[in-house]
Amino acid sequence: MKFEDTRLPKHPTIEKAFAELTRLDEADKFTSRGIKIASIIASDSAAKDPDAIAAGLLVPLASDTGGVLLGQADVPGRVSDVIHAVFELGNLVMRGEPIEDYYKKQDAGARSVILASSTRMFEVMKDEMEASLQASREAGAEADAAYLQETLTPLKQFSHMICSNETEETALAKKCENAVLEIERLISGPGHPRPGEQGKCPRP
Repeated sequence: MKFEDTRLPKHPTIEKAFAELTRLDEADKFTSRGIKIASIIASDSAAKDPDAIAAGLLVPLASDTGGVLLGQADVPGRVSDVIHAVFELGNLVMRGEPIEDYYKKQDAGARSVILASSTRMFEVMKDEMEASLQASREAGAEADAAYLQETLTPLKQFSHMICSNETEETALAKKCENAVLEIERLISGPGHPRPGEQGKCPRP
């Protein structure tokens, strides 16, 4: 794949990140996924921070290899700092610690990567959950409603947190909220309001 194929903005930092990503990812385990996250930032972010777009490209590579391959990538220090901010927030979530203050302390670029990578994760989660529910129906089994609601609760808490605190990257926050609402609609059934009907994220 060539950089031009990504349709990402032409910028030295973004192009360098793409070059390093494809150099370290010959089998495309991470590149296509990184492009999707970077494209969300490039399309919906207010800041359109080149360092953030570059970081978005590298998030799957950093996530799946525990930072090992990222350490071999020649990228500007701020790109690595943004990726670190994304994963530190994830670590706080895993430890069950509050994330609101940490999120608010990040600059708009870091928050845009947090929002874009979360949106993409929720989209994938929804697709996998939909496939699982369909398989259960075909097998004549009923889904575990309690488990599904338990899965949804932290996603709704995260969505509420960003909608309460995000005043700059509002389009990305709304996109992330809608991804959570899609999961809620899937779990709750066709009677649940569709995304956009309940959104309360701040408007610019």
